[in-house]
Amino acid sequence: MATALQHGTWMDEEGFKRTCIREKKKRGDIHQPFYGTWVADFMLRQDAGRSMLGKYLSDKKISWWRRRRLGMAVAGNTPTASFLTKIGKMQSAGCRLCKIAREARGDSTDGLADETHGHINSAGCEGMATTVTVAHHSI
Repeated sequence: MATALQHGTWMDEEGFKRTCIREKKKRGDIHQPFYGTWVADFMLRQDAGRSMLGKYLSDKKISWWRRRRLGMAVAGNTPTASFLTKIGKMQSAGCRLCKIAREARGDSTDGLADETHGHINSAGCEGMATTVTVAHHSI
């Protein structure tokens, strides 16, 4: 996905597919479907995906920081512990919210899940589980 954004092929369906296939060849898993992730499935969906993303990102009524945050999430460079560890700015990719929740309960902080955008926005994050569940149920 990040490669498609970098090369500007994300709005062109054929260009997007070619970029996905090229990246899968590099990783050696070309025999698996290139649309095998939630993000790719969304991006390839007719009249949704890339066109909806493009409308949102170009809508000047939406604040620049919300559009920027979405772009960062799609590109995979949200400043989570996982990303910051990847670029050498942190020592551990472990989820800081899970660590705080475990310390509050007096549990061990060994084996923390990686702090990614997806992890923080799921009920699997011990520090965000209640908030995510409440949001999901629209309470």
